[in-house]
Amino acid sequence: MTAARAPAGASARPIVLLRSAWDESVAGRAVAFVRRSAESGLLRSALTAWEESWVGSLGKAVWLPAGAPAAPGVSLIVPGLVALALLDAWAFNLSGGPAARAPAAALTVAVAAASPRMGLYAFLIIAPLAGDILALAAAAAVVLSTAVHRLAAASWRPGPFAADLTRELRERSDPALALLAGLLVAATATSVAPAGSLRYLAVWALGFGLYWATTGLLRRAEDLTRAALAFGLSAVLSGLYGLYQVAVHVPAERAWIGAGFFPEMGTRVFAFWGNPNVFALHLLLAGPLLAAVLWTAGSRKARVVVGLGVLTAGLALVLTLSRAGWFGFGVAVLFLGVVRDRRILAVGLLAALAALVIAPDVVLSRAATLTRFDDPTAVHRVRIWEASLRMVEDFWYSGLGLSWRAFTTIYPQYAIEGRFAFHAHSHYLQTLIELGVIGFAAVHWVLLRPVGWAVRLSGRARACPAGSLLTGAAAAVLASLAFGLAEPIFYLPRPILLMWFVLGFAAAARAALENETRPGRPVPASGGGPCPR
Repeated sequence: MTAARAPAGASARPIVLLRSAWDESVAGRAVAFVRRSAESGLLRSALTAWEESWVGSLGKAVWLPAGAPAAPGVSLIVPGLVALALLDAWAFNLSGGPAARAPAAALTVAVAAASPRMGLYAFLIIAPLAGDILALAAAAAVVLSTAVHRLAAASWRPGPFAADLTRELRERSDPALALLAGLLVAATATSVAPAGSLRYLAVWALGFGLYWATTGLLRRAEDLTRAALAFGLSAVLSGLYGLYQVAVHVPAERAWIGAGFFPEMGTRVFAFWGNPNVFALHLLLAGPLLAAVLWTAGSRKARVVVGLGVLTAGLALVLTLSRAGWFGFGVAVLFLGVVRDRRILAVGLLAALAALVIAPDVVLSRAATLTRFDDPTAVHRVRIWEASLRMVEDFWYSGLGLSWRAFTTIYPQYAIEGRFAFHAHSHYLQTLIELGVIGFAAVHWVLLRPVGWAVRLSGRARACPAGSLLTGAAAAVLASLAFGLAEPIFYLPRPILLMWFVLGFAAAARAALENETRPGRPVPASGGGPCPR
């Protein structure tokens, strides 16, 4: 006797009921009310007046790539994202307090729930300004919202959704990501600090999800440009706050400024990160993407605004006094000049010469120590490197386990002169210690792919918006790897997520570039002119 088969569509009933419950909820009714209000004549008149103002026209010019159609309300997006970022920064990083955090977080997650792509833009601008908890929640909301919208596209039927997802994974099989994922799980299972490794494995898993969401949401050059702009806005807002810190002489930790070696150093810019070196890493990831928007901006007005943003982020990077950050910036400029436009090399050289003339003494004295190892911070790093190399000699084949918690469990046994450290002060040593030589190779296989794509497609990239953005993403990865000579990259949750976004952005830009240059495809309208075949 055969078992009775479930009626067609039965598996979708829980999801349909959930959708109905949302429509009847207070939040669902509020969203419906806002949508109905947006269609009213009064709000349309107010929107028209706003778009005709200089602020509205500027917001529209910045957000719209060349040739992209202007949808109603587009001039509100940039001010809205900035307002959301400032709200979250106030609630989570300044003086908002617990009472302000819940509504700020709810609003951020609601944006992602309403639109996965807009949620991604919101994540990019708020993650560097808010704390780890909100950044993780926002990233999870983006990934979950992307999956739910894909499920909705499959008529809320899990079967077709799973089949579509399986087909996508099969068509876009990625051995590098699969190998890295397996090694991360193995490193967690064999970790000397399993609880700490498990927490970081969850962060890395969310990073993989963000990579997947990014490659699915950013399929067009205009979407890529907007994501780069949103991420760049986070660098500009952080840079402005950093300049404020200099103006009011925000006190810095004594260990950061080396008072005995640099007595003239009053403070170092750290913005919302709590550490100037981590802030420098943020600027290295976001700055090249914002610079790439200069090649895809739709008007001269937009290029002027974006150019001012790049200058603000660059000035903030200088004032971090992060030598690793400065070195990474130099590598990014060199790469962009060789691969994208040699005029960048001339501009970079002139900027360096101008800095020698006008830079404060503290910047010049700090830069003079790039090749010296006798200041206290350099001596401290060298001792940690020596101890870390001893750890590599003993654990090169397997590693200790994922995350800095595994490192700190064993490091005291190798410490020199009793110098304690939370990490190896080197991305390369830290990765070898955590994951072993095979994990080290897998991580850098994934990290170096955007550089290879940008170099291989450089001929076509110069004439296409997606190509310029791919080059910017590759420069961001290279700058981070240069930074990693003296600092960790995958040490804190937010930098891990932001790096995975950049990697997903590079993969999406490569796919868009290959689509734009596909034989027989019409010339794209989204800027850049004809793309070579």
